[in-house]
Amino acid sequence: FQRAAIYWRFGAGYVMYGGIREEYDRHGWSGGELGWPTTAQDCGLTPAGCTQTFQNGVIVWSPSTPAARIDGAVLATYRAEGAHTGRLGYPTGGATASSAAGGGVKQSFTGGSIMARKGATAYSTWGGIGIAYAAKGAEAGSLGWPTGSQQCDLAGGGCRQDFQNGALVWSPGTGTVSVEGSVLAAYDRAGGVAGVAGYPTGPAAVRVGNGTGVVQVFQNAVVYATPATGAFMLRGPIRDAYVQAGYNQGVLGWPVSDLDCTLPGGGCRQDFQNGALVWSPGTGTVSV
Repeated sequence: FQRAAIYWRFGAGYVMYGGIREEYDRHGWSGGELGWPTTAQDCGLTPAGCTQTFQNGVIVWSPSTPAARIDGAVLATYRAEGAHTGRLGYPTGGATASSAAGGGVKQSFTGGSIMARKGATAYSTWGGIGIAYAAKGAEAGSLGWPTGSQQCDLAGGGCRQDFQNGALVWSPGTGTVSVEGSVLAAYDRAGGVAGVAGYPTGPAAVRVGNGTGVVQVFQNAVVYATPATGAFMLRGPIRDAYVQAGYNQGVLGWPVSDLDCTLPGGGCRQDFQNGALVWSPGTGTVSV
């Protein structure tokens, strides 16, 4: 018709018009991947907008965003997170393919993005973590694709989201910080946010001396890591003594073990490339 089209099948007909009709046309009408419409166009959404459901997806439109197709794993996650009434809001464009890290698709929304790695579950990224993820190159950056949903029930009101090669951790006091590779493994061995270390306060930095590695600072601990020695966390009086001994540049070198506080009398010990630091309540910390 002049201002709309009617698609009829199996005794049911549905009117299609405006931006949703134009988007449907771009995707091949009933012969495209969306298939036939299965519901009428609903323009009573709040906030204002329209949606229509098809055999294999939906098209969503609002006065401030273009009509966009949503389907597959992205649609499942979008619906699970409240669709247009949830934090993601309306789509700002269609899904785009990415060949990074095994490939997948991603779609942007007014409140974040949904990332769907090929053959895997789709996950949303949003808020400070979503902004930091985009700044690091999203799926094409060092983190890769998300492997879990954002968890925001952490101590102090913080959030964490895991990715193929690391995690982004956020709190109101520290902002969003990336923890990656072997440093993340050491952080998680110590309980992550809920453990002794607390939140990361800054990104990992390269440190030279007795070889080259990285150091990342947390609220209550520090992780030292090299490819040759592994990643290990230092804290408390042993960390203080290590600082006084010159860090990794001093005679001790890099740590090669986790802190062991199961010694007699409540003592602790941590081993390094060239020695050990041993602490007890009565003797303090001594380098051997």
